[in-house]
Amino acid sequence: MCGLASTAADARRQAAAIYRGCIDELAGSPTGLLPVIGVGVALTETVGYDTAHLLDSARAAAVRAASSLESSVLFGGVDEARSRLM
Repeated sequence: MCGLASTAADARRQAAAIYRGCIDELAGSPTGLLPVIGVGVALTETVGYDTAHLLDSARAAAVRAASSLESSVLFGGVDEARSRLM
């Protein structure tokens, strides 16, 4: 899903709402089992405007978020942006 957010905080709020919506929808599963879910966000200010790079960064962040105990929503491209600064 692609969306427009005016700030990184707004993007995080939107992603958290998507995460909660997924959990709420899946909570009604008759098996009682929930899949591991992570939401990744890629910002043009961090990653740039290349669509493929935005999607790759968001997907990689979603994988990290799904395996993280600390956060269900993570930003992608941060490590790449840091490496460009050095």
